[in-house]
Amino acid sequence: MFAGTMGAVLGLIFAYALGAPFYLRGIMQGAFTGTSIAVAIGVLTIFYKNAPRGHWMRRLSFKQSLLLNSLLYLVIIAISIRLSIFLFDRIGFLDFSWLAKETLIALLLSFFMAVLINLSQQMDRMLGQGVIKKYLSGAYHKPREEERIFLFIDVIGSTGIAERIGPIKFHALLDRFFYDLTDPVLASKGEIHKYVGDEVIISWPVDEGKVKGNALTCFFDIKHEIARHRDLYEEQFGFIPSFRGAINAGPVVTGEIGDIKQEIVFLGDTVNTAARILAKASERKCELLISDAAQNLLQRPQYLTATSQGRQELRGRQQQVELFSISHISDSSGHSSGH
Repeated sequence: MFAGTMGAVLGLIFAYALGAPFYLRGIMQGAFTGTSIAVAIGVLTIFYKNAPRGHWMRRLSFKQSLLLNSLLYLVIIAISIRLSIFLFDRIGFLDFSWLAKETLIALLLSFFMAVLINLSQQMDRMLGQGVIKKYLSGAYHKPREEERIFLFIDVIGSTGIAERIGPIKFHALLDRFFYDLTDPVLASKGEIHKYVGDEVIISWPVDEGKVKGNALTCFFDIKHEIARHRDLYEEQFGFIPSFRGAINAGPVVTGEIGDIKQEIVFLGDTVNTAARILAKASERKCELLISDAAQNLLQRPQYLTATSQGRQELRGRQQQVELFSISHISDSSGHSSGH
């Protein structure tokens, strides 16, 4: 819808600038061109760039990705413009000239827009999902309180691993691990908030995280994704990384913070408690440990089971918190219930 509207506006501008008398046709032609460009780019993104076969594109450097995607978008734009001219202006393929003034103007403006779109997409990848949109909308310019769910994940034995394989290879391991957990996070409608050393903090608005137990299934989908790439980890690093997780839910204050380097942060006891639960998961050798607040909130799938660990003392908290360990039924019963 947005692409079609923008195309219609550009079509009207082109018609006016070039002195064309048929403004309505210009609007319709622009809307068709914008929509066809958006559909083609969407298909490319969903079925190739974000699919396993497009792995190599997502691993390019910032500069390489910006250049390649801009060129791909230019090809899509050029074909869409050519198709719209054929349909609306009845100019045949043999009679069409890429050097026509209106075509050159459309291509130059469209390529400029393609670079801007790709630049914003690349920046969004660097800053985090939707961060640019949140900054532009001013959603968190003034801090506000909201309910969120947090999943903390860390790699088990990271200090020993780093000593054994060296810092460069350890960085490569974390890069691969964080890359592999991205699709499960997106599938569960989560947001990767921050990487902290060997830890990653994933967050959901309550309505998104509790539905179908998204925050819970995300953890086990990550586990499945790492297992699916076991051969790659064995080949590159000599072992398959294991990890643990902790989930908590509750109110946080969300807002922008900083001056020359700004960041959207979550502040409050909910986040601190999630970090303490992760430490407790390490202490008690639990794969995934969640608070009673999360246990009462999340819709747990049938293939997962919850076992109370009793009320536990957490560092920095006066009140004890009841914790639950979550495991896949196949892990505890020896057979799979289906996932």
